[in-house]
Amino acid sequence: MSFMLLISVLIIFSTIQSVLGVGLLVFGTPTLLIMGFSFEETLSIVLPASICISLLQVIEPQKSGKSFRKEFNLFCLPFVFLGVYYVLLNEKNIDLSIYVGGMLFISGAIRLSSKLTTILSSFIFQYRKLYQVILGLVHGLTNMGGGLLTLFSSSIHSGDKNSTRAGVAYGYLLMGVIQYGMLLFFHPEFISIKIVLYVLIAAVSYLLFGKRLYVNTQEKLFHNSVTAIILFYGCVLIFR
Repeated sequence: MSFMLLISVLIIFSTIQSVLGVGLLVFGTPTLLIMGFSFEETLSIVLPASICISLLQVIEPQKSGKSFRKEFNLFCLPFVFLGVYYVLLNEKNIDLSIYVGGMLFISGAIRLSSKLTTILSSFIFQYRKLYQVILGLVHGLTNMGGGLLTLFSSSIHSGDKNSTRAGVAYGYLLMGVIQYGMLLFFHPEFISIKIVLYVLIAAVSYLLFGKRLYVNTQEKLFHNSVTAIILFYGCVLIFR
């Protein structure tokens, strides 16, 4: 893949993540894998950019609740660590794609109905600790927990645009730091000046395009976009 094409991929998905909270990992991971990058190479490209955007979003005034963060730290992050450790230690990716994709597709379809959305939110509330454990494992093993994280944050924050994105940004930031730290520990060869380039591309995309688009995105459009990203992500995982 040409260098300019890689830059274009980063700009597009950085802008999407700036608006929706997810994009670089959800879309960037399968895109780069399809284009011939290894799983480890893909992580080394998308993680620095994703961490940068999530950090910029987290330091903004709109934030998720402290209870959300405390519970997420306790029940999700340890399993992200375990998942990444297992994958990198064995130097292979665990293919949970069809199962995760099916779950996301069903979840996205449910979100199309306000009545079913209420039922789903109640389910997540009832089993939220177990859900976060599964989220951590799935993301650690496959780098594809973005749809699950978006669904969780949207349900916990009742679909509120600012709180949903803030929750996703917080989760992505800490999960990304864990993943990236372990990646560099197992593969120090990925430490290079290119990291700075990926971060700069993400930051510029966020400040010039993504932030402005997010401010002008209406609540309903944001909800529909979240639903669309979950459905699309599910289809990509099922049929790739």
